[in-house]
Amino acid sequence: MLPSGNDIRLLSEIRGLNFGAFWFTWLWCFLHRLTSLGVVLLILPFVPFVGWLLDLGFAIYLLFKGNELAWSQRPFLTLIEFRAVQRAWRNWAIVVLLLTLALAVLAYWALNTRSW
Repeated sequence: MLPSGNDIRLLSEIRGLNFGAFWFTWLWCFLHRLTSLGVVLLILPFVPFVGWLLDLGFAIYLLFKGNELAWSQRPFLTLIEFRAVQRAWRNWAIVVLLLTLALAVLAYWALNTRSW
């Protein structure tokens, strides 16, 4: 048994990329009982010079190990519930990414079409 109470034998079935953990690093950590890592990821961008780079490194780590960390730290009733929760995180990450890209394109367009 893991600290979460989830079956350790199912770890091999939940491996894969976790885009929710990649995009929402510190928030995802807090809500998956990884509070210490969440605090570090929340404060890290404010560290001069290397903070953003370290934050990106942790985000990439969570992309690859997020599912295993979530399964081992947060209790889930079934594997189906786990997949549904992580799918919701992924879907929100896609929505936020698309909105960010749309706003960036809109800002670029707005700044380059005005005649100063």
